[in-house]
Amino acid sequence: MKVEDIMEEIEGVLQSGLLVPMKKNSVIINAGELRELLEELRAALPVELEEAENVLQQKEQIIASANAQAQQIVRNAEENRRSLISNSEIIHAAETKAKSILFNANTKVAELNRASMEYIENNLKQAEDALAKALQSVHVTKQAFAAKKQD
Repeated sequence: MKVEDIMEEIEGVLQSGLLVPMKKNSVIINAGELRELLEELRAALPVELEEAENVLQQKEQIIASANAQAQQIVRNAEENRRSLISNSEIIHAAETKAKSILFNANTKVAELNRASMEYIENNLKQAEDALAKALQSVHVTKQAFAAKKQD
């Protein structure tokens, strides 16, 4: 179960609790059900963290792949440029083509880097939002328990 779903169930347990007369913000809840949900939450958080780590690994792989592709494109461009050197017209054409290939390679690398960073940012933001929501729910639950304990 996802962290957000567990948090919603915890909130449901708190909201479905019976109000304690004469005690502000106090409810009677099923402690066993809440414990089960907290155990599920503890089990789910490492999964969310692992997913965030996977996103970071994917980022590194995407960047490494983009760099390898760029290097291969540059090597291919250099090979093409060397093979075309035989006279001034061919040299000029080869240099123009090599520059175009390099420009295209650099453009593609920049686009791959931008796309991978955007992908990673989005996934990290989602993971951050999920963890923030989970943490907020834990704080709310903790405060509810603290309030109950004081009463």
